[in-house]
Amino acid sequence: YLITLIVGPYHVLKDTVENLPVWYYVSPQYRGLEKRIYSSVPEIISFFSKKFRYRYPWEKMASVAVPDFVAGAMENTTAIVYNMGVEKYEDELFDGDNEDIIAHEIAHHWFGDLVTCEDWSNIALNESFATFSEYLWLENKYGKENALISVYNDWKSYLNEWHHYKQDKIITYNYSDPDELFDRHRYQKGGVVLYYLREKLSDSPFFSGIEKYLRLNEFRPVEIEHLRLALEEATALDLRKTFEYWFKRPGHPLLTLKVSHKEHSKKHNNSSPQSARNIQIYLKCENCMDTLIYLLKTSLVRNTPEIETLKIHLKVDTAIHSLPFQNDLLYLSLSSYYWQPYEINEIKPLNMWIYQAKYSPEPLSRYFAIEKLSAILHQIKTGEKDASQIYTTSPLPQ
Repeated sequence: YLITLIVGPYHVLKDTVENLPVWYYVSPQYRGLEKRIYSSVPEIISFFSKKFRYRYPWEKMASVAVPDFVAGAMENTTAIVYNMGVEKYEDELFDGDNEDIIAHEIAHHWFGDLVTCEDWSNIALNESFATFSEYLWLENKYGKENALISVYNDWKSYLNEWHHYKQDKIITYNYSDPDELFDRHRYQKGGVVLYYLREKLSDSPFFSGIEKYLRLNEFRPVEIEHLRLALEEATALDLRKTFEYWFKRPGHPLLTLKVSHKEHSKKHNNSSPQSARNIQIYLKCENCMDTLIYLLKTSLVRNTPEIETLKIHLKVDTAIHSLPFQNDLLYLSLSSYYWQPYEINEIKPLNMWIYQAKYSPEPLSRYFAIEKLSAILHQIKTGEKDASQIYTTSPLPQ
């Protein structure tokens, strides 16, 4: 499946990158745009060679687009085939320069070509890794926050499939046709899980494990246990439970945060009772690996007078947490988890969402809050919610 033969009226530009032949084939009308259409190819090859600690393993790299192609692209060894959508004129390239799909297909030359899944059940070892590699490239080129937004959007795409179309394991032996496995479980969910594992294990041990995985299994078929054993050797950790949970079971954790106020009376030196307020925080984690010991890192943001973010760790086995209300409190959030493979359900006052969208120091946190506000406004517009009943903890900001 990694072999291709292409014949057509192409113009070819032959280049080299660190002594590696790199060839670009374009249709005649795109002559002169070869290096613009495939501008990221040399840099991506060099980056992945360093990141995976394994030099690009083939004798050349060619890129070509063909008409009426059945997929977005195909990682044939040394000759990537794309659909015609990658061929664009100069002005079109400003709106989209193909970096994501190019990074995905080049990554396959390690994950899919150098080490190849032994059967369709393990296709995630090809596709999850190629999707994960897209995030690595974005992180390298545009910064961590840019990559996290891509991770988050891919996770939303998977959640949409989970809730509306299918619910499956990443590694499954139960399918009627291999085409069923080319979905958001194997691409998006698997890519996000790998990004999550990389964060949990930290860069050096994780990529040491990836290098072991590639070198021990080069030019061989692999299954998910080969990856686990390589990462275990590199990290000195037992990852059986982790791999069982993320790759061999369907579903994902659901984190719920509910924030509200509770009025109560208190006396000071025999004076008359005064009304006081506490912030009531309800936390729940469903389908989590270690529910009894799970600590949620909650962002508590205050204005004192500068914006200050406190990370408070709360056990989820204690359902209700009560904090004294402070007038400088802006919002509470689970922003540390927005990009992670969790389904997040935050229920909190409207003004907290507004403050989060305005003041959060994290781009993904602001992005998340703006999406939530957009959904609330849509519900008001369609009559699903009454604007007068939107709960706030304090006057809305001007």
